[in-house]
Amino acid sequence: MPEPVPSATPTSERSAQPAPWWSFGMVWFMLSGPALVVVAGFATLAICIKYPDVELHETPAVVVTRAPAANPPAQSATWQPGEAATISGH
Repeated sequence: MPEPVPSATPTSERSAQPAPWWSFGMVWFMLSGPALVVVAGFATLAICIKYPDVELHETPAVVVTRAPAANPPAQSATWQPGEAATISGH
């Protein structure tokens, strides 16, 4: 019966080698965030292509000017030039 051939590396050195990167769950957890963002970007692009925004054509606002009032609002006795006047005139 032939003797078993000794391997080039001892058994203790073979078990000391680190596991490959894809065998760790934390790697997949860290890669899942950016991967989800890319998928969401493509989903948003598909929605934008399928349902484009409707182009709105608004008419310009018409400015209505009124004639000055015949009787301006009465000012209080304490009113000073430069004060902001309110709608009620106080």
